Amino acid sequence: MHLPGDVEITEQAAEVMVEIDDDQIADLYLNSENERLDAAYQHGVALLKKYQAPPSVVEELDQWHRDLENNECSSNFFKLWGDAPPRLGLEIRYSVRPETVWICSLVVDFHSGDGPKLTQADATKYLNNLRIDWENRAKSSERVQEAPDNPSRGTYTYQELMVLLMEQCRTTQARRRIVDVLSFDQLPTFADQVGFADEVAYDAAYAFARTRDCKSLVALLSIRCPPIAWDENIESAVVNHEFTDGFLVLCDAFDASSDARVRGELANAMRRALCHVGVDESDDQKMASASRAWFMQHRQQIQTYHGYEASPGIAGSPGRSQPPGLFVRREGSK
Repeated sequence: MHLPGDVEITEQAAEVMVEIDDDQIADLYLNSENERLDAAYQHGVALLKKYQAPPSVVEELDQWHRDLENNECSSNFFKLWGDAPPRLGLEIRYSVRPETVWICSLVVDFHSGDGPKLTQADATKYLNNLRIDWENRAKSSERVQEAPDNPSRGTYTYQELMVLLMEQCRTTQARRRIVDVLSFDQLPTFADQVGFADEVAYDAAYAFARTRDCKSLVALLSIRCPPIAWDENIESAVVNHEFTDGFLVLCDAFDASSDARVRGELANAMRRALCHVGVDESDDQKMASASRAWFMQHRQQIQTYHGYEASPGIAGSPGRSQPPGLFVRREGSK
């Protein structure tokens, strides 16, 4: 396949993205959030024109830009065009690199519809390859090199896995594949990483939240919600100081899930987050409804508490969080 500008793309180049030039990316680092958004939008318009997108796609991009300025839609735009693969597409996504920007990318999709159906063997192979990549990265880290004689896997932090997943979640297609992989009930575990699939789910959720990809977050957490661990909890992975509305993702994922265990984990996350503001129902459905109602009532007056800490409780309990919980009153709010 040949694209304008003599860019050749083959199906062997998986998850292809032709990003805007470095000097154009630099243009996105402007003073205000609106200026950054406008710059990304203008780059998107230019890409649609260059690659001859139909007028309907241009209209959708215009509508997305207007809605986003009014805080009425997601911070991500994704649209493919063409009747048959390979199809071109435009993706604009909210990113942190390291400050907040919008990144425009041309996407090439070689599959029609949702692409080929993954099998159990495909999912197992994906996780095995991910584990190998992660271990190789962990082994080369300075932390491990400082303690080469320590056989404990505790010397391998999961920071490398999070970075690896952040890199692999660059496209909508990549995020969709991770969700598909984690949808299987029987996934491989490893002698020293019993909960590896849950670790992948946790770090993938963190990666999706960093780009405010609510659709992928809901799809992921409705089929696999990792339980709380001593240093990880899903509520603070999804909700951060830049994405307070991520709390609604927990509620939406609960409503979308048909798995009682997953719904229970999501309800427990809400219990830990809100127990210090008096929202604590024993019934999972009532807890989800009460959590959504509380958040919608207070969303303009609250912000995420940066010092939030939660820990597992006794077996069968949702765990505990330290006061004041996940949210505090926004400074200057009434």
